Amino acid sequence: MRIALICGAAALALAGCGKPEASKTEKPTTVVATAPEPGAEALEGFTTQPGLELFGYYMPQSEITVGQWRLDHLHLGSPTEFEDWAAGRRTAAYAPVMMEFDDTKSPRKVNELGQDVYAVRERVLPDAWRVTETEIAFVDNHPRLGKVSFQGKLDPAALKRAKAGDAEAVVLTGTLTIGEATFTDVKFTWFGGD
Repeated sequence: MRIALICGAAALALAGCGKPEASKTEKPTTVVATAPEPGAEALEGFTTQPGLELFGYYMPQSEITVGQWRLDHLHLGSPTEFEDWAAGRRTAAYAPVMMEFDDTKSPRKVNELGQDVYAVRERVLPDAWRVTETEIAFVDNHPRLGKVSFQGKLDPAALKRAKAGDAEAVVLTGTLTIGEATFTDVKFTWFGGD
């Protein structure tokens, strides 16, 4: 038994050797989902750590697409918006935690800011979420995109740098599942809005 344990530990140690470190410009890895993301599967209800100031648009550092759908951003609302949601003041088109996807097969148009954008966008408003100082997780079953789940680690120090002007700071890293596709090591920067 002791020999089997030692051999098993040695095999695990050797399996990790020689793997190159991921570069900062490396694209997220795409794998076919074989099971639901464990953290997202366990989510129930809407859990938010009180007093957090996380408002903003979390922009993927690399393009994330599944079929015709391209992730534009993840949005977190203000503390007041989280409080309104908890108090039952909700709308069908907005949640203080949500993702927005572009339909890349839709026509282009110019928005109110003069930007060239896709005409059709889909918002994913989660069935459940957990937001803390160091974690953002949510899950939703969307009628057009399928199951969308995210489990990510938030870096408070990087977010502070981003709010001070470091537009390249990676503030959030996690795993995103859209339908049958899972993207690992997805990195996000932060944008405060116009």
